[in-house]
Amino acid sequence: MTESAVTNHVAIDPSKPKTSDNTAGNSPPADTPQDSPSQPSLGQQQEQPLSKKAQKRAAKAAILQEKKLEKRQRERAAKKEKKRERKERLVRGVLDSEEGEGDERGEGGEPVRKKARKSYTNEGGRNPFKARVIVDLGFDSYMTDKEISSLSSQLAYCYSANRKATQPFESLLFTSLSGRLHARLERENNAGYKRWAGCEWWEEGCDRLWTEDPRDDDALNAAKGAANADEKKSRSSKDAIVYLTSDADDELEELKEGETYILGGIVDRNRHKLLCQKKAAAQGIRTARLPIGKYLKELKTRKVLTVNQVFEILIHWVESRNWEEAIYGVMPKRKFTQQSGKPQLEEKGLEEKQVVLDEAELEGNRTLSSEEDESARE
Repeated sequence: MTESAVTNHVAIDPSKPKTSDNTAGNSPPADTPQDSPSQPSLGQQQEQPLSKKAQKRAAKAAILQEKKLEKRQRERAAKKEKKRERKERLVRGVLDSEEGEGDERGEGGEPVRKKARKSYTNEGGRNPFKARVIVDLGFDSYMTDKEISSLSSQLAYCYSANRKATQPFESLLFTSLSGRLHARLERENNAGYKRWAGCEWWEEGCDRLWTEDPRDDDALNAAKGAANADEKKSRSSKDAIVYLTSDADDELEELKEGETYILGGIVDRNRHKLLCQKKAAAQGIRTARLPIGKYLKELKTRKVLTVNQVFEILIHWVESRNWEEAIYGVMPKRKFTQQSGKPQLEEKGLEEKQVVLDEAELEGNRTLSSEEDESARE
């Protein structure tokens, strides 16, 4: 092979990169990557600005995260301050040693409420009203699954209202616990209803109050583990029992200590009229209705409230001894206006065509569906 042949072979060898042979007029090699103006690089893609919507979401997320961190810091600081104050009170002898300790553990490792929490009716200057309220749960078959769910929430509201009241009812009793409602309560919060202080749960009906029972009183409490399960259950005569129902002819004038007031534990969209009235009449119990008509005259139809609304009105009356204050304490005047003779809620986004007050307010003021609305007005 001649020297010129070797030179030509090297010049055309594609594996050798070209250097000074490339001129301004020559195109680059085919395998050399080129940046296309229509396809931006990865760095350019990342530098593209966010849309306004994405920017708002990011800003909102940042604010929420900042608030969350601030809240956590405040909670930690408050916890430290509370712990410090508890130690000081313990040193001064204000607190008992058992109260100064953390939550104790009972059988199964479950936390046990402190003594101060167990005796909730006597703490903080509370003066319990010596009357009993019963929620009759014997209407399981009359409700849908959704209504069962609503009722379980209303029972929790009743317990919470009594616990927070400055003058709570001395006893809160739930009777005829069975069926789907019982199953739902068992599922919620690991059967948390059994730990409700100051509450009793019976599988038996209200008639257990005035009928003779050869069994021990302790056997009457169906929910083992309730805060007062070991307390004896006092009986009542029919003369001291009042079944509260909106269908009653007599109007309740006042609450009296030593009496028992029964609320119908049912959510039925007003489908089953006279249900509680007939049940009370069959058992020979006197009935009465709250004096709502005197103060909510704009409500032209039957004044039917949720279980917890009735209970909260009773709580407010015990504290104020005034029905008007009690009723408007639960249902403020500002929520009602008269337009074309029909009451309407002023809250934005609500189109409540029914007058029967149900659990819609408890579920975040959601608008009732047309089917629910139609059944409520039947």
